[in-house]
Amino acid sequence: MTLKQLNQHRGEANQAAHPTVPYADRVKPCKDNGANALTNAIREYLRIMGHYSVRVNVMGIPQDNRQVVTDTVGLRRTIGSIDYRPSGSTRGVADILATVQGRSVSIEVKWNKDRQSNNQKIYQSGVERSGGIYIIARAFEQFTNDFEHIFGVQVPE
Repeated sequence: MTLKQLNQHRGEANQAAHPTVPYADRVKPCKDNGANALTNAIREYLRIMGHYSVRVNVMGIPQDNRQVVTDTVGLRRTIGSIDYRPSGSTRGVADILATVQGRSVSIEVKWNKDRQSNNQKIYQSGVERSGGIYIIARAFEQFTNDFEHIFGVQVPE
């Protein structure tokens, strides 16, 4: 499936769901011009295909170490920084976790020159050893081709 087909399908589904609303077929188009946009497009594709997925955020928890002080001249200044402490989630976990035909699917989104970290490689080997599926998505069409090859699914008309 291409992005154009995905957007067309979304527009048709929205029009069918809201037949009395003019221009209901005009939905904000999915894109794959960045990691965030690609992640959203993949999740939308999975939803349309009838699969469940969640987006995983492992950024960490912000910890504000700043404080406002008054210097010897009487000026107020902010010193310190905001740090992130670990989130507590599994290191290297994929960006999207999905269930497809009863199987666990982990999808790692990589954009431009992004590469897997060592923790992500360890996570991938754990998923594959336990019978799950791990897909690295670099572009929307590459992901859908891989997905449709693995699961033998056809795009809905």
